[in-house]
Amino acid sequence: MGLVTVDEAKLLGATGSNEKISFLIESVSARFDSYCGQTLASSERSDKFAGSGGEEIQLPSRPLQIVSLVKIDGTTVTDYSVLSLADAILYRASGWPRNLPTWPDLTADPIPWAAEANIEVTYTAGFTQIPYDLKEACIREVIRALNIPANGRELVGERTPGGWDQRWSAPAAANGSNFLPSTMKVLNDPRFKRVFYA
Repeated sequence: MGLVTVDEAKLLGATGSNEKISFLIESVSARFDSYCGQTLASSERSDKFAGSGGEEIQLPSRPLQIVSLVKIDGTTVTDYSVLSLADAILYRASGWPRNLPTWPDLTADPIPWAAEANIEVTYTAGFTQIPYDLKEACIREVIRALNIPANGRELVGERTPGGWDQRWSAPAAANGSNFLPSTMKVLNDPRFKRVFYA
């Protein structure tokens, strides 16, 4: 799901066909999600991961809205509570058990670094109303993408005093590292960039 609508993008200066703008909105939104390590727009999801052995677990996406179902080793449990909606932390007094495989020798000692995914949580998380600074950053990147030539390079400097000269950017990176500095400032905000608590 895109972080903004075509109409919102056009309101702030995006020009072109609705299809092209819509495609770029989806593309930029997906790059934002990838960079931030979570789905920013509200969506229902089901994640499976290994228990920590402690009383708290943090879900991969936030802010948390509602938890629909929690299973441990395939069995539904209800003896948990939401400790923090903002940070998507669940609390369980009896703890979140680890499922550790054992060495295939006579000792059968557990292998601590090879914990298996034994907890499945179905929940809804993300922003139901996208914050304005995130919308503006998305639109800025959409407008920028609309203006980048087909070779993926932007004109970053031009001068003509003693002779004509142009400086071009390096080709755009596919990993999201080429966001504008103002966009990076927004995306690195703790509300958006995924931070896991120990």
